[in-house]
Amino acid sequence: MCQVNGFFHEYIMSRPMEDNLFFSLEGHCSLNSQVVGQHLTIRNSWDRDINVFESIDFSSLRSLTVFGEWRPFFISTNINMRLVRVLDLEDTSNVTDDDLKDIGKLLPRLKFLSLRGRRGITHLPKSLSCLRQLQTLDVRHTSITALPQAIIKLQKLQYIRAGTSKQPWNEGGRVTSLPTLDGQLNSRGVEVPAGIGKLRALHTLGVVNVSGVGGKAIVMELKTLSQLRRLGLCGINRENLKELCSAISGHSHLEYLSVEVDKDK
Repeated sequence: MCQVNGFFHEYIMSRPMEDNLFFSLEGHCSLNSQVVGQHLTIRNSWDRDINVFESIDFSSLRSLTVFGEWRPFFISTNINMRLVRVLDLEDTSNVTDDDLKDIGKLLPRLKFLSLRGRRGITHLPKSLSCLRQLQTLDVRHTSITALPQAIIKLQKLQYIRAGTSKQPWNEGGRVTSLPTLDGQLNSRGVEVPAGIGKLRALHTLGVVNVSGVGGKAIVMELKTLSQLRRLGLCGINRENLKELCSAISGHSHLEYLSVEVDKDK
């Protein structure tokens, strides 16, 4: 998140709408005053008037950022947002699984999806498979424990950020291992489906939990992800450590590596 200097904020807001910049919904808005550009921000202060919202033409909208309370009518069959590329719900409250049920059908051109910190999200919908243009998926600090099989169909994915990690990505400029010597897990990773190795465009993946059944096979699939720059794993133990070393030995692009070791297994 960044703050815009007050002077520049006033300048941007004063630009003529033919520039197709952005529009912000805040406070109380009337039906006759709503014109939207390519980027819409819904502020926490907006009174969530459905009549105002449905009066807006969203046909040219490219990004939607929501602050504060979520309402189901923000994304629905009554609203045409088929050109939206960015959906950022990181600072939104009350979002549930049902709110995202048809996201793949309603926002088919989505490239960036952030649900970070939304604890009400427990799983990703089946319609996720329709988001064939998706490049970034951020579901960190949600209640998601496993990514669906449908994610394998998203061949343009470059960034998958998931799980809950207390350890930040290492920014030291070299590959680094971060074991937990006391045996206490600092991360809660997510399980990924078999076939994750087919996502050859991935630059960032983590945190992935490989401690369960099939975890060793998942580690071996990492070998095909030759474009990886950042990788985060938890659940590494004596049984899969050898496979991990083999899988990443040829990854010349890998810059940051976070490995959480379970020394009791």
